[in-house]
Amino acid sequence: VLRQKLKVKRQKRVYNGLNIEEYKNKISLANRNKLKSEFNLVEGQPIVGIIGNIIRWKGQHIVLQAMRDVKKLYPEIKCLIVGKVALRSESYKQELDKYIIDNDLKENIIFSGFRNDVPDILSLLDIMIHASIEPEPFGMVLLEAMAMSKPIIATNAGGPTEIVVNNETGILVPMNEPDKMAEAIFYFLSNKEEGKKNGDKGRQRLIEMFSIERMVVEIEKLYEDIFTEADREY
Repeated sequence: VLRQKLKVKRQKRVYNGLNIEEYKNKISLANRNKLKSEFNLVEGQPIVGIIGNIIRWKGQHIVLQAMRDVKKLYPEIKCLIVGKVALRSESYKQELDKYIIDNDLKENIIFSGFRNDVPDILSLLDIMIHASIEPEPFGMVLLEAMAMSKPIIATNAGGPTEIVVNNETGILVPMNEPDKMAEAIFYFLSNKEEGKKNGDKGRQRLIEMFSIERMVVEIEKLYEDIFTEADREY
């Protein structure tokens, strides 16, 4: 509507919803343990992750730059980069691989490729990272992380600004600033209780604002308003 410069009388925003209980029921303890073995994860080891297609605007390079700094204080940290390489992004993936080698991050970064067990992967994370360098419309993976009570670090533009409450359910950082992202990661890793509080509040916000039940109610109300207004006009 905005791009086409159409004039509308009213606009109504209905957020995407997540079936919270159904999502959590997808977690398999057996698969979770299998993932630990597959990724060579050790109990108590700090684990962060970013989930989405590997493409420049998703900002995986920003995460790697942040990891270079985080590793100085947490040399054992693991970062899972989950997602397939997007079409025509092979050269970008090569850039990421080179950065990892040049900055001695090979033992810290794990590319998982496309996965159909994202709930299990999310359950392993201490922190969920969103690093897009362009405003993203919404970001369902953030809701999925909230369903798991995970603290979120996200860039301060687009959909995440409506999903994440800064310093309450996560930390919003400027786009394209890996040093600020590293600071946020440091904060949650060194303040476990704050991370837990943020994660718990995030889950509560998900229930209140982004549940599938609320989405259905909002859509039903939208149609009721449309038909009521149509009846008045005719």
